[in-house]
Amino acid sequence: MKHRLLILSILCAIMGFVPAFANNNQLDSLLNVLDRTIKNHQIYKNQREQRIKRLKIQLTKALPQSKERYLINEKLYEEYKPYSCDSAIAYLDNNIELATAVGNISWIIDSKLKLSYLLASSGMYMESIDLLNGIDKKKIPATLRLQYYMCYDHAYGEMGCYSQDRLSKVKYEKISQNYKNLIYQLLPKNTEEYRQMQETSARDCKDYKQAMKINNERLAQAQMGTPTYALVMYHRSLIYNLERNSREEMSCLALSSISDIQSAIMDHASLWTLAKLLYDNGDIERAYTYMRFSWNETKLYNARLRNIQSAGILSLIDATFQSMIEKKNHKLQLNLILISFLFVALALAFIYIGIQFRKLSAAKNALQQVNFKLQSLNDELKSTNDDLSESNHIKEEYIGRFLNLCSTYIDKLNAY
Repeated sequence: MKHRLLILSILCAIMGFVPAFANNNQLDSLLNVLDRTIKNHQIYKNQREQRIKRLKIQLTKALPQSKERYLINEKLYEEYKPYSCDSAIAYLDNNIELATAVGNISWIIDSKLKLSYLLASSGMYMESIDLLNGIDKKKIPATLRLQYYMCYDHAYGEMGCYSQDRLSKVKYEKISQNYKNLIYQLLPKNTEEYRQMQETSARDCKDYKQAMKINNERLAQAQMGTPTYALVMYHRSLIYNLERNSREEMSCLALSSISDIQSAIMDHASLWTLAKLLYDNGDIERAYTYMRFSWNETKLYNARLRNIQSAGILSLIDATFQSMIEKKNHKLQLNLILISFLFVALALAFIYIGIQFRKLSAAKNALQQVNFKLQSLNDELKSTNDDLSESNHIKEEYIGRFLNLCSTYIDKLNAY
């Protein structure tokens, strides 16, 4: 049953059948699949841990300053990037040191760009910008120039998104847009990154129909249970959010969360966003479960930005959940008092019934004794009646004989 629901949801998503998520039953089915996926999350984490373990074994066999070691470090970074922020940073630092030791400029810049992007994603904006500013533009290979611009766009875009100061927000967004223009010029049009930027642009311009069309194209190329699918469904949820279609938004976030967990991704942006929507819709218990799970995973991932983002929502949901628990406890206490009263009343009723039962039993015994005596009297009366009947019969016999004798004597006297 689980697999059927999951396959149904996947097919609906890939084929772009948006109305398939419209009713409550289908959303409930997705949430039930998500619940079971959360219960089995350790299975997916173990799979990633096994891949990491194999890579670490390979790393012990690689030479200290070899290309093989650099590539294994890079693979370990890719495994840790969605799984453990600190470990991902550590392996990038190792590659920067290795590349510096062998004097490979391309390796140094590539590792620094990846580190900058990761730092910006985890909320360390100034560290990310400082790292980018420290790279000599003249030494950047043509193959890494696009990645260089994307790192700047990402860093300033994140700063603009989360800045609380209006003027700073406008400033950062303008810088981010300038880098986007440069990226558009270099980015191949048939890539996932280009379509993602197109969708974001259409969404920002409130052209939701075009944004959904591009998202459908991206979704057709994505596979369920992968980080790409999770990201595409998250972007789809943003479109529904802007269209104020919360039910479709929750369906997309549920599918995105399922893919995140199946990919052993610890940064659960989709899940805590879904938790907030469920909280707003009154599903406090489920919201609390999702938020608590997301918070525990985020703490293990150790990204400052996600900790800050989810802390406020968690505290709000936690306070509401605790209030709900207190109300339930109060109601439980009242029910307990009522049950205790009913138990006492029931005990008294049993005692009263017991007394009445004993009285009834005594009366029954007395009645049986009376019946026994009456039966004995009836037997005696019957015996007496039988005796009287026999006596009467004898009397009748004697009277008959006497009358017959008298008649005989009368006849003889008359004859005489």
